[in-house]
Amino acid sequence: MSSITGRLIKGSMWLSLSRAIVNGLATLSTFVLAWYLSPADFGLVALATTMLLIVTTVTELSLTQALIRHEAPTESHFSAAWTLNATRGLILCLFFAACAWPASVVYEDPRLFGVMVALGFSVLLGSMTNPRLIMLQRKLIFWQEFVLSVSQKFVGVVVAVAIAIIFHSYWALVVGTLVSQATYLVTSYLVVPFRPRIVFKHMREFFSFSAWLTAGQIVNTLNWRFDHLLIGKVLGNAQLGYYTFGSNLARLPTREATAPLTQT
Repeated sequence: MSSITGRLIKGSMWLSLSRAIVNGLATLSTFVLAWYLSPADFGLVALATTMLLIVTTVTELSLTQALIRHEAPTESHFSAAWTLNATRGLILCLFFAACAWPASVVYEDPRLFGVMVALGFSVLLGSMTNPRLIMLQRKLIFWQEFVLSVSQKFVGVVVAVAIAIIFHSYWALVVGTLVSQATYLVTSYLVVPFRPRIVFKHMREFFSFSAWLTAGQIVNTLNWRFDHLLIGKVLGNAQLGYYTFGSNLARLPTREATAPLTQT
């Protein structure tokens, strides 16, 4: 067995174990949260999350793929990618906050304002993740991904469930998301040390690569998520909550069966 084949098999095992634990925690937390929260709570957060996903996908720069395909990325490339991603994250955070009030008016739910502002901050946190993590994928090393994914999900679930039990509020889902993102951010620098600098070199390289990927991502995301926006507007948050819960469970087996293969 070649070394590459061995690393692929080992990587798939780490990813499979990671996905099994993460989705076990996700499924368990979903049923626990459903006991303390209403379908409308789930629908409210699902609506804000859908809008956030569309906005982030439309502006996706695909920096990870660009760095993976680069023959020999330097520290300057990683810092430039971090700078570009962090700048994008800050702009999106402010943009999503600016859209929060109009969205709450359109969907006739004032709670949507606070949820969108808070979730917009999660984009900023995610944008500052360690870009050197892609070196693990280049070398087919995936045990760090296990640490990142499991720790992120575990901390997020614990916080979300605790808030739901104590306050019975949809903020359990929002705060859980923020804490989960913050955990991933911190852990990314623990597993792969890196001190980012603000660098504006190599921008043309990144943009030329990203342009080919973004158009397809926009179409796919709109096709995948437009139904959530429509249901939220026409039928309300409660029905959207039921729909989101059911569709997530229905897609779970197929998604998890193919996840290790797509990542390796």
